[in-house]
Amino acid sequence: MSADRKTRGAGLSLRRLAKSYGPVHALKEVSLDIAPGEFVTFLGPSGSGKSTTLNLISGFQDVTSGEILLDGTVLQDVKPHKRELGIVFQNYALFPHMTAGQNVEYSLKQRKIPASERKTRVRKALESVGLGGYGDRYPRELSGGQQQRVAVARALVFEPRVLLMDEPLGALDRKLRQVLQLEIKRLHRELGITFIFVTHDQEEALVMSDRIAVFNEGLIEQVGTASELYENPATPFVAEFLGETNALKGSVQSIGSNLLVHGATVFRTDGADENLPAGPAILFVRPEKVRLLTEAKPVKEHEDAVYGVVRETVYMGSLQKILVTNEEGATVTVLEATGAPLPAIGSRVGVAWNINEARIISTEQRSNSAKNDEVVSI
Repeated sequence: MSADRKTRGAGLSLRRLAKSYGPVHALKEVSLDIAPGEFVTFLGPSGSGKSTTLNLISGFQDVTSGEILLDGTVLQDVKPHKRELGIVFQNYALFPHMTAGQNVEYSLKQRKIPASERKTRVRKALESVGLGGYGDRYPRELSGGQQQRVAVARALVFEPRVLLMDEPLGALDRKLRQVLQLEIKRLHRELGITFIFVTHDQEEALVMSDRIAVFNEGLIEQVGTASELYENPATPFVAEFLGETNALKGSVQSIGSNLLVHGATVFRTDGADENLPAGPAILFVRPEKVRLLTEAKPVKEHEDAVYGVVRETVYMGSLQKILVTNEEGATVTVLEATGAPLPAIGSRVGVAWNINEARIISTEQRSNSAKNDEVVSI
């Protein structure tokens, strides 16, 4: 992260942050440090606590317990409009009776910025989101993607040091979402302010973020870069939620072992999981790391393998899937480039993977990031 990004964005810290609605604990003492200028995504399913956390940061909901610090200043007693945070909502929240330019200008008027400066800032804000020349159009005259760009320009025009975005691309079609993902990433790089982005879309999180905080049941399961979370998930939830994976259930027989017993098969890893406790566990391996065995390509010494029956084959354009069900009833998916010969459905095959590319995770394991007294930071 560049020095310029650090000086322009604000640092944000959550200290044992909690939110309850009577007996329901929507957020359970979450702690997290976000560096100045960082792009952090809150990722998780509906009801996991990610939007609740964003609403507590913005001040739209009251904190039950814990602290929110912006560059070391406690925010709880600061009214939402005084926090100087840019906010972009999923539903855009544009004023229909105002033009795009007037919508963007609104926050500047509220802050009593001189008219001459307002005009310049509005023009630059609209240009930054690719809408130069659209200032006189009303929301009804703009597409959904253009309306979302206006909402982003409005949030950025008063030069906040932190931008909060609550599922801003959720209402758009896939192709437009992909375009705007890169636009938002570009804006972050150019502006150097702190971005906090909420989504349930794994692709958005992987494409856009410096780091991702994975939420589940009011806690943060793990925080890390996209590659860290994908390649080295700390919990079963992270492994299964982020991307597609194969999961083979079994048990670790002794403390400190990196062997998982699955039916009549013993699976190995490269020793990275050697501190596992004895008990129920799951071996995870990504479908793109698995290959079909053939006479020309038999199982190798450094590989684990299972054997079963081809249940289904799926054509996906540039990729194809082969689903193989083994003797214990577990299904292993192989993901490979289209063009390789597909085995017949019902045929018996073997599949294998390098032991270095598999992870064994205890089903009772939860990362330190979910502990009340831990703070997850760079």
